[in-house]
Amino acid sequence: MIRNLLVRWVILAVAVGLTIYFVSGVAIEGGLWQLFLVALVFGLISAVLGPILKLLTLPIMAVTLGLFTLVINFVLFLLTTWIMPSLRVDGLWPAFLASLIISIVAAILGALFKDKKDR
Repeated sequence: MIRNLLVRWVILAVAVGLTIYFVSGVAIEGGLWQLFLVALVFGLISAVLGPILKLLTLPIMAVTLGLFTLVINFVLFLLTTWIMPSLRVDGLWPAFLASLIISIVAAILGALFKDKKDR
């Protein structure tokens, strides 16, 4: 279980790192440890608030066939930027693009590095 959490944390850190590399307007000040700290905070926020927001917006999720999840991820990413002063985002469009890239990269890497027991 601990190994699984560590793998997910590293996957999220890689996703955030790739986002910072590819999206201009998103940056982390402070180096690699800040990257892992931002990934930890984003993961915790997503784990705690994500299911609550998805449950509250279930009718909208049904109408949009799940695309409203992008808006929820965007809001969670903005909340992370508000909590973490080391994460700098210059505008709403870079934040939306960053949340989209983080979601896609984390999903792909998560599927690639899934435990054999989980498959």
